[in-house]
Amino acid sequence: MEKEDLDNFGNLCLIQRNINSKFSNLSSLSKKSSFKDMIEKGSLKLRLMADMTIDDESWKASFDSFGKKLIKKLEDAYYGE
Repeated sequence: MEKEDLDNFGNLCLIQRNINSKFSNLSSLSKKSSFKDMIEKGSLKLRLMADMTIDDESWKASFDSFGKKLIKKLEDAYYGE
């Protein structure tokens, strides 16, 4: 994955430092299959990201639009739409 993709809002999620260390640089699918319990106890965004991950290519194809939808929701909530 390219650096700008890694830093894309749709691909980022706040998680605890110890979980981040365990996730390391694993692929999206590897994270989903290896850390189900951590994901289930994680934030809503982390759970949504896991639900969207069918395979690594599907996540790469969808995180940009996912990020844009989330930003739109935040803007709507902030500006009162």
